[in-house]
Amino acid sequence: MGNSYSIASYLKRDAVFEQYLSSVPENLRKDILSILERPILTWLKNSKLRKVSWEVKISPQTLINTQIALWKTMDFLSYFPLVWARPLGLALPQLWIQKRIIIVNLKSELIKKISWSFVDKGEFCDICMMNPKLLEIINPEDVKENREACLSLPWVAGIVPRPQSIRISFLDIRWEENEIELYEINAVVFQHEFDHLNGVLYADRASKLFLVDSDTKQEYPITYKELEDLIL
Repeated sequence: MGNSYSIASYLKRDAVFEQYLSSVPENLRKDILSILERPILTWLKNSKLRKVSWEVKISPQTLINTQIALWKTMDFLSYFPLVWARPLGLALPQLWIQKRIIIVNLKSELIKKISWSFVDKGEFCDICMMNPKLLEIINPEDVKENREACLSLPWVAGIVPRPQSIRISFLDIRWEENEIELYEINAVVFQHEFDHLNGVLYADRASKLFLVDSDTKQEYPITYKELEDLIL
């Protein structure tokens, strides 16, 4: 696959591309297809994935275009196929866009819905965060290990220790400032995507790593050094 791949190519490889596209409303298919066909940056030694992203600066003239592009990306996440993999978030640097923008899929019951724009999906909601900041780890002693995966490390999984309670700030899709606390899986998802903005991948923090067989889905232990040299 080299240092990038399109999600469309992986869906076709797993024979679920047509199933996925048929689940997407017809009026959204063209926009979502353009994201599916966009290359995703991959692998530990990819220098573009290791860059620190630039802060977003939006003028009144460019705000509407930015909002439209971000809503389209949130639509893509909303309709992503459960039969293949459901990303809990996406950082724009993964799509070759070196801006400090992440979209996170948060568990609704663990957050207080305030003034920001989001896509509500019942149990979960997608939120776009521009220029996010990690302000505080609320309880540094409350660290748990979670299983993580990433579109930028296809067919790899890992066990990663993360703080379970954090306070963050971000600009939402309306360019309004928000400051909230995140807990448990929501805190984990934010930290995973926030790391992308600073050129960090979850494998850098993992206590264990696994290679996942694309056919059998069986997992095999892999070292960080072995993963460094791996390109599927």
